[in-house]
Amino acid sequence: MKKYFLLVTALVIIFGSTSCRKDGTPVCKAGQGGNATLLVFPQHHGRAIVGAKAYVAYGTLVYPGSLSIFNLTVQGEATEEHIHVENMNCGDYFIYCVGYDSTIAQYVRGGIPFTLSPLQTGEVNVFVPVTE
Repeated sequence: MKKYFLLVTALVIIFGSTSCRKDGTPVCKAGQGGNATLLVFPQHHGRAIVGAKAYVAYGTLVYPGSLSIFNLTVQGEATEEHIHVENMNCGDYFIYCVGYDSTIAQYVRGGIPFTLSPLQTGEVNVFVPVTE
């Protein structure tokens, strides 16, 4: 009988601590309106791609299928190696970059899934590998 009591108690503790959210815990809803700035660094074989464009899809960790489906498009400055994606909330994102690699004279593109945690505020670096 003591074994069953311990087993039931352990299960209640496990399910009770994982199934409910404590009051005050931030709910992550991807999108703008938050306190984080993503510094997106598109890189081709470790080299920075200057003046690239970033496409950001909210609430997903997979490529949405078309650039027209992305929620946000941000053009990088012509002289900067990164793109500022400002005022982001915690949540899941798919970040896709397109740019021109002058060392090979070709356009490069690529994307990655990214999760911004509630603990990440301020500037957060995101490195996005791109390829031909």
